[in-house]
Amino acid sequence: MKPKISGTMKKVLFISTPIITFIIVLTIVFGQVMKNTPEHYQHNMNGASGNRVYVKSDGQGFLETVFDANGNLVEDDENMGSYNYYDQREHPYQHFFSDRLPWIMLGNKREDETTIMERGTAFIKDMGMGIKNTFNDGSD
Repeated sequence: MKPKISGTMKKVLFISTPIITFIIVLTIVFGQVMKNTPEHYQHNMNGASGNRVYVKSDGQGFLETVFDANGNLVEDDENMGSYNYYDQREHPYQHFFSDRLPWIMLGNKREDETTIMERGTAFIKDMGMGIKNTFNDGSD
């Protein structure tokens, strides 16, 4: 016996299927973009520029080290390297939720004077670079 689907249920299925599909596609795209998103603006806060981030595995997680344009170690609270629990290329979703989102919400450490808005803006700018890195076909 075939189950009966009410008119209301048909409407819900008709409306929700494209929405669910969109959410799934968006989630997949977000993961691909996160894999290609640098932490450039994140480590160039408060007028800093030219800082470069290097990441090294310690066997448990990933240590970030930041150097300025002259090769000096960056140690200020806003731009210093931090510890990542997940590699962004291998585990982009976990990296976002365990490493990037806490930084956006709280900063590097208690003495970090940047605001959540400044950190969020830096992340969005970095995501813009990630989008370009993911979808650039080399034509521009």
